[in-house]
Amino acid sequence: MRATQFHWLADRMLGKAARVPLLPLPTAIETQPVDSGDFAAYVAQRVADGPGGQCEDFGGPELLTFGDLVSQWQQIRGRRRPVVRLPVPDRLGQAARDLTCPTGRRGTLTWSAWLRSHPPE
Repeated sequence: MRATQFHWLADRMLGKAARVPLLPLPTAIETQPVDSGDFAAYVAQRVADGPGGQCEDFGGPELLTFGDLVSQWQQIRGRRRPVVRLPVPDRLGQAARDLTCPTGRRGTLTWSAWLRSHPPE
């Protein structure tokens, strides 16, 4: 079973990155963060359904650019770091799109809702 990146992992990575005075980031990359609880419910349902072939990829309820993800994180976490927008080479952009699943199964908890309901570590 494949899932897109988990909210808690993106939060942890941004928390570590924000230790420096500015954030050089590829802001145009597409991302689709997902709640690990939403994914766990999907896995449990698949197990309860029994064998049934290929599982759909599972992703968060919204596609965001990395810039939007960081902006929401900074606003909700009360962090203010300047972002230096790095260009996104075509291969990197395609690799990032391959890590999303816009036509797969989707969770329900958005990135911003997750951030509001989970205090920073």
